[in-house]
Amino acid sequence: MVTSKSMQEKYRRRHRTKVDEVGRGHIIKNFFSEDILEIFREYSHMNSLKDNSYNEFSRTWITKFEKNVGHLIDVRAKDMLAESLLLFARKKISSFINKDIVPVASFYRIYGPDCKLDWHTDLTEYEWSATICMGYDAPECWPIYLEKKPIYLEAGDALIYEGSKYEHGRFPFKGSWQIQLFLHYREVIK
Repeated sequence: MVTSKSMQEKYRRRHRTKVDEVGRGHIIKNFFSEDILEIFREYSHMNSLKDNSYNEFSRTWITKFEKNVGHLIDVRAKDMLAESLLLFARKKISSFINKDIVPVASFYRIYGPDCKLDWHTDLTEYEWSATICMGYDAPECWPIYLEKKPIYLEAGDALIYEGSKYEHGRFPFKGSWQIQLFLHYREVIK
């Protein structure tokens, strides 16, 4: 795994602004411990092997296709481990954004080579979202762009943002795989 700390530092020096100063998102470094990351990586890779099959003739894995993303190694919604992390992370995120929130949805993707994420906003019920890099194998960190600004997340880092308000996406991935966990919440109306 290659880190991109130098890329992040170059970007920060060049733009002299942090994402959370703009008010569109907040980066939490080391949001999940290395133990949680390792468990999640092993678990998600085992899940992908269970469902995907290897084609001996073409010597390729049969993958899952998602419009506007491409061929994924795997994608799962309402997965039990992801749902557990949705509940586990709620207090931490609520405290960080200083709002009372309730869980709405979770899912994860294992992106493969050349996957991308078209520019979009999330569903309106996803008022607050967390995208968490759970690990990757790539020559460099694969940034997510929030309002056209790149955000570099290393394994364990989370970006907390209002996904239904701000457009976000990714350019084509140039690595072998990247696991991204998505946790979605809405504010409690009092």
